[in-house]
Amino acid sequence: MKPLRHWKLGLAAVAITASAASPSFGADSVKVMFDWIPGGWHAAWYAGKVNGCFGDRNLEVSLQRGSGGVDTVAKVASGLADVGMADLGTVLIGAHKNKAGVKAIFPVYMDNPFGILSLKSTKISSLKDLEGLKLAAGPGDSNIQMLPYARDVVTLYYNKSLFEDAGAEAPSDEWTWDDFIVNCKKITALETEDDGTPRYWGLSNATWSWWATVYPWVVGYGGKILDIENNQSTWSDPNTVEALTAYAALWNEHNIAQPLGLDVGGNAFFLGRAATYCHIQSLRGPVREAAADKFEWDVQVMPLMPDGHHRTGMGTWGMSAYAGGQNLDMSYEYIKQLIRPTVQLEAARAELGVPLLRSVASDPSWMEGLPTPPENLMAFINGADDAILPVIEHPGDCGSFYAGMVSDSYRQALEAVIRGEANAADAFAETDATIQPCLDQNA
Repeated sequence: MKPLRHWKLGLAAVAITASAASPSFGADSVKVMFDWIPGGWHAAWYAGKVNGCFGDRNLEVSLQRGSGGVDTVAKVASGLADVGMADLGTVLIGAHKNKAGVKAIFPVYMDNPFGILSLKSTKISSLKDLEGLKLAAGPGDSNIQMLPYARDVVTLYYNKSLFEDAGAEAPSDEWTWDDFIVNCKKITALETEDDGTPRYWGLSNATWSWWATVYPWVVGYGGKILDIENNQSTWSDPNTVEALTAYAALWNEHNIAQPLGLDVGGNAFFLGRAATYCHIQSLRGPVREAAADKFEWDVQVMPLMPDGHHRTGMGTWGMSAYAGGQNLDMSYEYIKQLIRPTVQLEAARAELGVPLLRSVASDPSWMEGLPTPPENLMAFINGADDAILPVIEHPGDCGSFYAGMVSDSYRQALEAVIRGEANAADAFAETDATIQPCLDQNA
């Protein structure tokens, strides 16, 4: 095992409250929001609640997980939490830059529990040495510890030959969705069928309702589908409606996406009938086999959203060890081998995935000798910078993006909007009306 160096961060975690009000320690109820998922460093709060320390002082304390210090500061400032926990730097930035009305009331830690581990060979010994580097955080407490070993970022596959034949520009990492629309219109204008419909389409319909292609539009427009704090389904949020209206417009306004239900005898992109296709890296082999010498192709990061980011969906591959299982140490030793640089490199060269470790991903050697196309393999890596994960906060009874009520209701609404049978505001208000009773029942 390589020697490690450990050094502590010079940051202070503090409890905060809205600056407009002094905390009343005789209050009946107090809502406390942590800075992140509960971990060992939050144990004192739970111990205080279990052992009656708060009750003895006539306090009914609610402890809630956080989603990062910035979010906690914002919620305290807006009154959604009475007391929050964040590092002092985040509090100062919120108070100065974002005008958040909060103040620190007491330190949570007398000695900071956070630190950074680095290999001695890296010679990292100060904050300045971290400039330009990436930091990784360990997982929170859980019964199942999962170690990822490969990233899966939804990426834009595109038919280079079709773009060239249409006299259109090939996708670039500076493209917006407006650029996408303009150039794909040239493709649909290439040739028409006897009924006047385009023979070639700008976008395959193969992933039209997949969360990983739909939800990034919501995020890119500043929308949301679930207000966890208030237990509200928010598919009808104005920004979400704007996002899904824009997404559906690829079909019902701009007419550049393959119509839903149109059968061209298989996957339109594989057959050379669609110019683009959104999917993960594991489709490299099937696309390469289908395209063969019929057309040239490559991959690119997804176009820029209104928020200025290449929003796309992503997941990861990995293995897990159950905390209550037998031979846990042996299980952990086994699965952690998957994130060793040598294993990451071999997996990448076998096209089993693209490297998760940035140290491997940033070294061009992982791409040496790989079959081509695609040439732009770094799109599978760089796409992760702006990628998002699925919302998994709905109660199990209500389903998720993958199955159940949530999945069924949003897909039905989206299809109705794409087909022009309803507008997004009405369709997704109905989605909320379907999901909300389930949220209420599971509150």
